[in-house]
Formats: sequence, structure tokens, C-alpha cells
Amino acid sequence: MCTKNNQKEHFVNGTLGTVIDFDPVSNNPIIKTKNGRNILITPMDWTVEENGKIKAQITQIPLRLAWQ
Repeated sequence: MCTKNNQKEHFVNGTLGTVIDFDPVSNNPIIKTKNGRNILITPMDWTVEENGKIKAQITQIPLRLAWQ
């Protein structure tokens, strides 16, 4: 399950798919969604801000284990 929105790749938080392969160059996962689309999932950034200042930042693949 995708855990972040990505308008460029046309997936949203909650999009379900199955990891079918990994990109040979970047080693990022490729998922196949229920409607048959293949999407390369790339790392995305999350930040925690307090009073306009970034307190923490993490970069990770926005996927989580889920059941269909």
C-alpha cells in the first residue's frame, strides 16, 4: 500500500498493488495496481516542522505491507 500522495505518478495514500519487480538501475520497487498499471515507487521526503522550522526529515520508499 502506498503511504503518500504523488500526483506526478498518479498514486495516492492507500493505493494497493503488488511488488512485481525492482528497477535494475535504482533498485526501487515496481508495483502493479489492481487496474493493471505498473508504477515505479521512488523515495520521498517527510518533514516534521515546529514554528516554521524543520525539526526532523526522513527519506524512504512510501510503501507499507497490506492485504488485498
